Amino acid sequence: MKLRDLTDIEQLQHLCTSFSDMSGITTAILELDGEILVAAGGNLLVQIFIAPIQ
Repeated sequence: MKLRDLTDIEQLQHLCTSFSDMSGITTAILELDGEILVAAGGNLLVQIFIAPIQ
C-alpha cells in the first residue's frame, strides 16, 4: 500500500503549499520508491531535479 492510496493528494498539496508560503520552508513528500507526491516552496526544480544529479 502506498501513501497515495491513504490520503487526498490535492489536500496534502494545499497543506504543503500553505505551510511553505507561511514559513518560507520548502516541503516535498515522496513515496518510498522516490515518486514525488507533493512539493511546494523554494526553487523546487533545482532542489528536486538538478541538485541530485550534481
